[in-house]
Amino acid sequence: VHRGPAVAPDWSPDGQQIAFSTRISNAYVFVVDASGGTPTPLTGPDSPNPVLEETVTPEWSPSGNRLLFTIAAGDSSGVWLVKPDGNEVQKIVEWSVMGSWFPDGEHIAYVSWDQRVEDTGRRRQIFRARADGTRIEKLTDLPRSDRMATPSVSPDGQQIAFIHRAADGTEEVFLMRSDGTNIRQITQGPGNAERPEWHPGGEAIAFSRQLADGSHRLYLLDVETLEVEPVFPANPD
Repeated sequence: VHRGPAVAPDWSPDGQQIAFSTRISNAYVFVVDASGGTPTPLTGPDSPNPVLEETVTPEWSPSGNRLLFTIAAGDSSGVWLVKPDGNEVQKIVEWSVMGSWFPDGEHIAYVSWDQRVEDTGRRRQIFRARADGTRIEKLTDLPRSDRMATPSVSPDGQQIAFIHRAADGTEEVFLMRSDGTNIRQITQGPGNAERPEWHPGGEAIAFSRQLADGSHRLYLLDVETLEVEPVFPANPD
């Protein structure tokens, strides 16, 4: 049974379905027809995977035949794959979160903890792997990485936007090539930037900011000029 608000919606590539997770004590992943109807649970009670809990941020593969999702806590923590009907679930990378597909559908980017690093401020980094969890590559080795989050791969697969703590302590959008080179900060502003998402054409990145008063604002960044325009509210004070 679906209870609680739906969060982190993601359209299927054909536009026919929406995957989402629920924000309740035990978060579950659902798929629902875009025209409405009863959501189909992929995890949790009444699903093919009743023991899986704390499942969040589903993301459709480019072909639409699989979804990535994260289990954020417990022994099952990691990035997982599942079919849209809830079958063939498998963990592909342990102790990792926030998986994002490359457009080839054969690789993913994600955040993981590198326990081999003695400096705890450098343990949380961005990695790349094949979609079966093999051929893992560490893409970043940045300081102040405790808040690194939400890698987002560009539509052409050439760049990755992500959240990282800037030198002044705020969380900002950074950009790098998909091989981990040419890392640079591309936003600066009040509060903390969150959840960069690429425009389908690759020319812009949408992101939000949480301000000190707890409010959120939505912005659009031109990737070429790095100019930022407010989207909502359109004319912030």
